[in-house]
Amino acid sequence: MFPELIKLRNELSQSNNHETSFLRGCIADIVRDKADRNLLNISLNAGVLQELFQEATHDTFFIRRCKNKLIEEFFITESAAEMAVDYCLFLARKIEIKLIPYRKGDKWGFCNADKEIVVDCIYDDALPFTEGVAVVLLNEKFGCIDKNGINITPFIYDYIYTGFCEGLAAVSIDEKWGFIDLHGKALVPCIFDKVDDEFHNGFAGVAIDDKWGFVDKNGNMIGSSNYHSVKPFSEGMAAVSIDKKWGFIDESGNQITPIIYDEVESFSEGLAACMISKKAGFIDKNGEIVIPFNYSQAHSFSEGLAAVSTITKSLLDSRRTGYIDKNEMIIIPFIYNDITDVSQFSEGLAYVNRGEKWGYIDKTGKIAIPFTFDYNCFAHEFSEGLAWVTMNGKKGLIDKTGKIIITDTYDFEFPFSEGVADVQLDRKHGLINKIGKMVVPCKFDGIGRFSDGLAPVSLDGVKGYVDINGVEYWED
Repeated sequence: MFPELIKLRNELSQSNNHETSFLRGCIADIVRDKADRNLLNISLNAGVLQELFQEATHDTFFIRRCKNKLIEEFFITESAAEMAVDYCLFLARKIEIKLIPYRKGDKWGFCNADKEIVVDCIYDDALPFTEGVAVVLLNEKFGCIDKNGINITPFIYDYIYTGFCEGLAAVSIDEKWGFIDLHGKALVPCIFDKVDDEFHNGFAGVAIDDKWGFVDKNGNMIGSSNYHSVKPFSEGMAAVSIDKKWGFIDESGNQITPIIYDEVESFSEGLAACMISKKAGFIDKNGEIVIPFNYSQAHSFSEGLAAVSTITKSLLDSRRTGYIDKNEMIIIPFIYNDITDVSQFSEGLAYVNRGEKWGYIDKTGKIAIPFTFDYNCFAHEFSEGLAWVTMNGKKGLIDKTGKIIITDTYDFEFPFSEGVADVQLDRKHGLINKIGKMVVPCKFDGIGRFSDGLAPVSLDGVKGYVDINGVEYWED
């Protein structure tokens, strides 16, 4: 963690009445951009920054109150207030990591944040704790331990998938798969040829002889197990397929729609986009058609809107893609060429193409960020208030006002997660935070997915871990 941030946090945790040059100096050391620094100083004057450091929950009501205070008492715009609170949240963010996989020699155990060994280094490999349980390897067999290092399973598994999700983990014995719970109990016996990696919304797909069905968290099969393919449950519904046709079942396994659709998307905001005979429309959870199949293509609903394309192009204008609401009212006119020229809405904005350039529109269709960007197939939707874009061959990171945070620095970028983003330079990976500051320089061969503030990293064939503050955990 940056020393300036430690000083700021320690000071702000004591009182809500701080307007000192010391605190302003800390902010100046952390945030180089003058406009952003001014927003944080306004937040400091308003007491919002102090409150965010002291408030534990950061619930929606609390965040809205902070924004309203900045708007009503300090007369800044709504977008500036939103940005100010986002920065305050980032600075106040503190994820406590209790146990970290740690290697001594060729054996693994677990240490605390001070790199003091808590669980002895006796294992051949170790994965981070998830839901209070860690997967470890011993003598070529996998098992699970709790945070005291006590075995909750015998070491009998050929493989355990990464960790626990919704209280269960996928395990394998003799090429058969099942699931265990957090106490090591085999809730789903290892009898299946294939299973989903994780439970999703209380269910997991399982297969024997390439015939798929679902089990619940009690290990009970629901409905039929004769499907050729399945998709995870979403909003209480799952898509299932027979002979390349699709339909939906509910959580009791009841077939809600006939299996007649050529393509389907999972349910989103109560509706599912479906294709039949090269026409797209939407159905509800009763299987009823609520938006007729009058379109050539459709995205799922996101933030109340869905992008759709008309069947035929106008004789006068080739543009045929726009956005509709759930009543099929046209909210954003059909002024875009194709469904591939628009994205779903994310954090109130959608990435769209007009001519050779891309920009962002809001949910009224108004241009929010001008059409100045080149196509970027890797990351263009907003994530935690930021998006990666490309302009005139240069990559950059922008906020929701279009302001460039970083430009022309990295070869490859990934979306933000838990306040940091993986970036790549000269084939090496590093981490930046939401104000563009390097948390970890680009030196790793790879960085895995963050989970509860911790991510695996590799360097010269050696595995270690890094937290969101940039602290690295390797053998001393």
